Amino acid sequence: KYQLQLYKTLHPEDKHVKTSDIETITKKCVVAQHEHNDLGILVKDTLMILVEAQSSWSPNIVIRLMSYAVQSLMDYFEEREVFLYGNSKVACPRIELYVVYTGKRKDEPETLTFKELFFAANERCDLDATVQMIYDKTDQTDIINQYIMFCRVFNEQIKQFGYTETALKETLRICRNKEILTQYIIQRESEIMNIMTALFDQDYITRMYGVDQ
Repeated sequence: KYQLQLYKTLHPEDKHVKTSDIETITKKCVVAQHEHNDLGILVKDTLMILVEAQSSWSPNIVIRLMSYAVQSLMDYFEEREVFLYGNSKVACPRIELYVVYTGKRKDEPETLTFKELFFAANERCDLDATVQMIYDKTDQTDIINQYIMFCRVFNEQIKQFGYTETALKETLRICRNKEILTQYIIQRESEIMNIMTALFDQDYITRMYGVDQ
């Protein structure tokens, strides 16, 4: 149901979509340097939405999202036993790429384009992708904006308490009181604690083994 809320925030014009129309296609991993992404969903078998969250600015997110898109698309065809070497054009889902930027926006653009970011205007590149950037809107309370607020509370608690259980508990307490993802937190507090603890471990692995390679 939360993925449905996300989809409706991105596509308010679609009044008829329901939870049964949505399939999770997130690429997951448990070790650093392997491909994984934050969220992928397939809507009505026709629209593939890949979403990443990012707290610091990096144009490299475009390349990462492109790689997730290609892998997710190939998984889609493999699972449906679609033959790509025939003469007939296959049915292919549309792909939308998003970054939820949880940092403070300065002069960052609304969209990022692979060709424009990495190559000069006169250089040929036959591959391209466009990523839609999502920033905080202080006057809105949709699930995306609540997520951004949650991340900011979380980052502030990390600065104060470090990567500790106290930081996690304070994050959840503050967000409950401020009505930030409150229903989700009340229903799944222990699960959230486990997920965020695992993210601490993943961050440690990445810093120890991923950054310097």
